[in-house]
Amino acid sequence: MNRHNWKEIHETEWCPEFFRDALTDFLSFFIRISAIYRTAIRRILPRKPTVFIDLCSGRGQYAECFQIFLRRHAPGIRCSILLTDRFPHRNGFSSGELEIRYHPEGITAEEAIRKFDGTFLMFSALHHFPPEELKEMLRTAAKEGKTLAFFDYCTPFPLLQYPFLLLMTIPLVWICTPFLRPWSFRRFLWTYPLPVIPLLVLIDGVISRLKAYTREELNALCKEIPGAAADSYTYCGWHINSLEYIPRGGKAERITETPS
Repeated sequence: MNRHNWKEIHETEWCPEFFRDALTDFLSFFIRISAIYRTAIRRILPRKPTVFIDLCSGRGQYAECFQIFLRRHAPGIRCSILLTDRFPHRNGFSSGELEIRYHPEGITAEEAIRKFDGTFLMFSALHHFPPEELKEMLRTAAKEGKTLAFFDYCTPFPLLQYPFLLLMTIPLVWICTPFLRPWSFRRFLWTYPLPVIPLLVLIDGVISRLKAYTREELNALCKEIPGAAADSYTYCGWHINSLEYIPRGGKAERITETPS
């Protein structure tokens, strides 16, 4: 598979926690206000009480929207969410009322699949994994009888769209920053007078697009794993890749799809 496997700055061990958290704060806010995954999560409405394990959670704020959506569209079905990440956010979202908690220790996606039981979700992180790592997660799910539902709005851009990305990213971070919580002087300092955070979002955004999977690449990858399936659909002009694994006779709750 011919694709770039460069690491984004916030994926590296040497990236300061503050800047990694600042980037995930912005991305979480963007995902919430855009409601970009609203159609995607209709595909995973449970039929019985379910534990969801969220992989690569970042700040994890969208888990709140996800849980509220579940309560609205799957009333009476109790669902809890465990957020996990290799680099846990220092202020990661959690709520006893909404049954959302953040696993305090760093853990990789594959380790979480081995360790926990439930339906495994991943939003906006498919592009972080090289093909071999992604295939290993699918093999682990197959071996352990676990259900996966991975969604990613980050797909390759046509070359002509990159100037738009370059022009819009920094102003978008400037506009959104006053609405990010918790507010801090450090965030203000590194966003406006010293625009390190906007540049970090821009650089990592370009890299993520360059190494994002196409539908054809996901299909080719899944052909090597029995039972894995990849598909895609369009939502409000955004092209979202979906990679799902549902074990036959597995212990985890089967993913269901409901009409929009």
